[in-house]
Amino acid sequence: MAFTPSIKQNVFEFHVKAQPRKKWQLPLRQYLPMTLAERLEENGLKLAKYKDELADMQGRIDAGEDVDLPEGFDPELLVELKAAQRAVFEKYCPGLYDVANQFEINEIMQEWGRVSNIDLGKSSASSGS
Repeated sequence: MAFTPSIKQNVFEFHVKAQPRKKWQLPLRQYLPMTLAERLEENGLKLAKYKDELADMQGRIDAGEDVDLPEGFDPELLVELKAAQRAVFEKYCPGLYDVANQFEINEIMQEWGRVSNIDLGKSSASSGS
């Protein structure tokens, strides 16, 4: 997976293994249309209170352990977040879901948020403070 700084302002560029020569681009999160930005933020804020528990759970899954969801966690939150993410990719990177795997999509989302200076559960309004 390659993440490269863009010479274009306010753009995040990346490549995926299946198409190493194709350069995909997303606007930085703070430049998304409000309808998409709000969907991502709303779902991110709902998941933020479970961030540590979900990270711990993922580590245990990676280690081959059986795990239960955190108490009170609604799995529909993940479904909603994935749908919001897919809406962004379908708008700006049509066809990406046909060539990228789940690990790559998750890695792209994390790096895109880092480059955009926005963390899961942190609204764009508060990211500049």
